[in-house]
Amino acid sequence: MHISKSIIMKVILSILAFSFIFNCISAQEAGYRTYSSSIKLIASQGEESYQWENNDNTVYLNYKTGDIKVRMKNRDFYNPLHPAPSDPDLEQEEREFVFQGILPIYDMINQKSMNQQYNVELDLVCDDLRLFETINFNMTITRPGSGSENTYRIFSLHGILYNDQLNLPFFEGFNNEIEMYINFNGYFEGN
Repeated sequence: MHISKSIIMKVILSILAFSFIFNCISAQEAGYRTYSSSIKLIASQGEESYQWENNDNTVYLNYKTGDIKVRMKNRDFYNPLHPAPSDPDLEQEEREFVFQGILPIYDMINQKSMNQQYNVELDLVCDDLRLFETINFNMTITRPGSGSENTYRIFSLHGILYNDQLNLPFFEGFNNEIEMYINFNGYFEGN
């Protein structure tokens, strides 16, 4: 039985292609994938309290380093029930705000209790406004269940923004302390 060189080459190329694909799939980084993020703001004007929530934000958590970034636009801070800000030009101009910092990733991965609290600092950055403020957050991580659910986490961060430090037009007229909740779900994808 005689096998042609072209058939041998096709077999070798097929083996190499499958090997390459298998190596690419197995080389993907393990990490937390985030989804279902929301941001809730609570602000008062005199004695009246306002609450609003939005889901138009992006949360990124790097599993290896613990780096977290929460990206928002200036309109994400705006309460639709409250009168428009006094600066109409700012309402038209879209700006990006980023909360960034490093979470205690090793402790999070090895969390034994169902609920664990951490104090973390995130920097609020807006390049357009030359804004760089460090905000303290109380973070609660919930690890519901065990077994296959062991890789699932619920993240809830609660912090206070100070109006006199940030001077954001959308908070004009509100009391100084503005509560912020950043909530998201994440699950671990391993190799």
